[in-house]
Amino acid sequence: MTSAKFNARTARAPLLGGLSIRFRVPLTIALAAAFAAASALADEPEPIISKIEITGNQRIYADPIRIHISQQIDEPYDKDAVDADIKEIYKMGFFESVTSALEHKSGADVLVYKVRERPQIKDVKIIGAEAIRSDEIAAAVKIHAGYFLDPDEVKETLNNITRAYAAKGYGDPEVTFKAIPQPNNTVSAVFSVSE
Repeated sequence: MTSAKFNARTARAPLLGGLSIRFRVPLTIALAAAFAAASALADEPEPIISKIEITGNQRIYADPIRIHISQQIDEPYDKDAVDADIKEIYKMGFFESVTSALEHKSGADVLVYKVRERPQIKDVKIIGAEAIRSDEIAAAVKIHAGYFLDPDEVKETLNNITRAYAAKGYGDPEVTFKAIPQPNNTVSAVFSVSE
């Protein structure tokens, strides 16, 4: 009987709130320290931007990109402004990707906008289009040598070539596109038509 009471009491006595006292005190101290650290971080002011850099651009000068940047030097870092800047730079239509990073360089906080340019079109080729006049095919093509490769213009060209064939009474030709990489971030744009 005594051992049964002892076991029941030892099973209940050290547990308070689901944890034993020896674990609850250190856990409470650890949680209080974590909360204090989080509060201190939340009260820490945003870094002051000392410099803004643009990297990754090859053909597009930095000044036209800077026009789309609202974050100012000698102002606190504003995440919302930087996010809006990234969207505005991307809307220029010259870049596959635009990102930002806040870097600490030589004791200063530097905001870096990193861009990756779309490839420039070196030349445009149409292969297999025999049933339609070359001027009709040329009118269907919306991308041109010297311009940046735009996926929307590629899609429009594919649709235009298909429509040009349909207008001449041909069934649905298979029209495909391939960008063949060339040196210096250029591509040969090749449209293939299977009549």
